[in-house]
Amino acid sequence: MTESTRGALFQGLVAGLIGYVIVAGFFVALNLVLGRPATFTAGVLGTALVGGATAHVGAVIAFNGVHILASMVMGVGRPSSSTRPNCIPGRGSRSSSCSW
Repeated sequence: MTESTRGALFQGLVAGLIGYVIVAGFFVALNLVLGRPATFTAGVLGTALVGGATAHVGAVIAFNGVHILASMVMGVGRPSSSTRPNCIPGRGSRSSSCSW
């Protein structure tokens, strides 16, 4: 694995973690504003994920595990701005490195 590949992978993982924290934080805040327990949304979604057969804590852990994994996969799957060419096709760029 090259240094640039490792760097892009690390950037993707960090982007996924940041996305996870933002979404989770939003729902924690929303739940608290609505007078519900902070983990209410994660518990409901986790219960649906595992089929409703586990305790609330297990459902919250299951949902958060899936959520963080999906966020990191999406972060890695999305190319970072540092790996894209520095041009906008069709906007008069004459750079020969402007290829997609």
